[in-house]
Amino acid sequence: MKKLNIILLKSQEGEWYDLGLRKLLQGIIYAYKVEDETSGKWLFNVQYSEKTGKASVKPISTEKTTWLHDQIKRKTDVFQESK
Repeated sequence: MKKLNIILLKSQEGEWYDLGLRKLLQGIIYAYKVEDETSGKWLFNVQYSEKTGKASVKPISTEKTTWLHDQIKRKTDVFQESK
């Protein structure tokens, strides 16, 4: 079984621009360090707005520079609370 290690580095109130909603959101921004045996070390930001119930996960950086890592860094995943 592959080892995955996730560490919360910090969390703080912040603002960001939501491209889907086309407006400025406020909420909590979490910074995580993720270590994976296969893909290496990553830094991720998770932005959560209680007002919209949305969380966006954005890869910020990685130690590797393959074409696959570059494609992943361009991706943002959005999660919405179910009703």
